[in-house]
Amino acid sequence: MSTAAVLPGRRGSHPGVNPQQKRRLSEVVPLVSSSLAALEEEDARVKFWALKKLYGSVDEWWAEAASAVSLIEELSEDVGFEGRELAAAVASKIFFHLEEYDESLRLALGAGAYFDISTRSEYVETLVARCVDEYVASAQEHKVLDPRLEEIVERMFLRCYRDQAYEHAVGVALEAQRLDKLRDVLSRCPADKRDELCKYAAESTSAFASRDFRKKVTRLLVDVVQSLAPEAQDTVFLCHALQALGDAEQMAKVFAKLAASDDKKDDLVCLQLAFVLVDSGNQKFIADVVDRLSPSSKEGGLSAASSTATAAAAAGAGAAAAESSGGPG
Repeated sequence: MSTAAVLPGRRGSHPGVNPQQKRRLSEVVPLVSSSLAALEEEDARVKFWALKKLYGSVDEWWAEAASAVSLIEELSEDVGFEGRELAAAVASKIFFHLEEYDESLRLALGAGAYFDISTRSEYVETLVARCVDEYVASAQEHKVLDPRLEEIVERMFLRCYRDQAYEHAVGVALEAQRLDKLRDVLSRCPADKRDELCKYAAESTSAFASRDFRKKVTRLLVDVVQSLAPEAQDTVFLCHALQALGDAEQMAKVFAKLAASDDKKDDLVCLQLAFVLVDSGNQKFIADVVDRLSPSSKEGGLSAASSTATAAAAAGAGAAAAESSGGPG
């Protein structure tokens, strides 16, 4: 076999072979050739050994291994062969380098732990991205998803948690419209970063056409933010979210809770929220909040928390009314 015949296959040209490369070729080529030949043996242990050798070198020697890809694929489909997952992994990599990505993914789904998504490579990233696309499409079209593909996506989520790539995980959960997965991502995010992640999710949700889905996400985000320690809550974000939901009752409770606080800064926050509502121009919502804070409210003493809450919300309502009538703001 000539040197040119055994050069590692690549997309594009390959430079000349220097003396060190020639020595390496003389050492590696017989091993690759013997591994391919061993696949023809009857002994399953010999085939398993050959596949292990190919698995470690197939990214470099895929062009040579491609001559045996049909045989390797047959081994991956042999339920009686112990190394069928390893065979699937080797065949998947060969098809990937041949740019047969659908075949590569199909075989990767049968490779089990040999398809290691913790490895950062073009092969892994490309196939994981295709898995995510399938995951999203299946969820949106309400199709049954291949459990093997779903397992790979679950491993992708775990990798995101390990790498603290929470925004990427949120994006996938939103694209798939999986509220359960979105809640899981938010719960796994460190508490001191959860508020910012909620705001990122809210911004991302604005691109979705479905108003019903946006409201469901917003309700989930409100629940998550309200579960945080008071000092970790972004009350302005909470105000915008509750207004988007039209939840005047919860908004009134936020005002009352802040007004009941011994911290004088919370009085200022009350006023800030009131003018956030003014900026929205939603006078009906403001009036509903004021009604729930008024002494005649049936909400059982919300107004008793402090007159500051009512005054703040009323100030917002008054400013909005003045603004709409052309009076002084």
